[in-house]
Amino acid sequence: MKHLLTILILCLLTFSCKKTGCTDVTAVNYDPEAEIGNNSCVFEGKIQFVMKNGNYADLGFDTVYVYVDNNYLGKQATTEVWLEPVNCSTELPLVYKEEMGDVVSKPIQYRIQTIDSFIINEQSMNLIRSRCQEVPLY
Repeated sequence: MKHLLTILILCLLTFSCKKTGCTDVTAVNYDPEAEIGNNSCVFEGKIQFVMKNGNYADLGFDTVYVYVDNNYLGKQATTEVWLEPVNCSTELPLVYKEEMGDVVSKPIQYRIQTIDSFIINEQSMNLIRSRCQEVPLY
């Protein structure tokens, strides 16, 4: 009887141990091996600021400065033009990421300006959970 009970316990432990983790494919910490969700998923919104195809030589300035919600994000030379298609896995110099938690959409404001504070573009937009958005710098 003891051996039967030991075998039964070993079988239960072997077949009932499923890996827990984040099972939502849209989360940044998705675990494809997890079989049981454990509420550990982390979601973020992402905005890529990119200098797209074009000739920016006649703009009168050589660098743009980017702010998100009045916080400095970074700068980019107007000569650094991205020629290939941009996607979320593309490593760009100006990327804004924010952990979203349970929030699906959050309003943010961005500003693109020159070194002498001349505003080139200033807009509000919604940062959307689990989505990569693109904003042209000019």
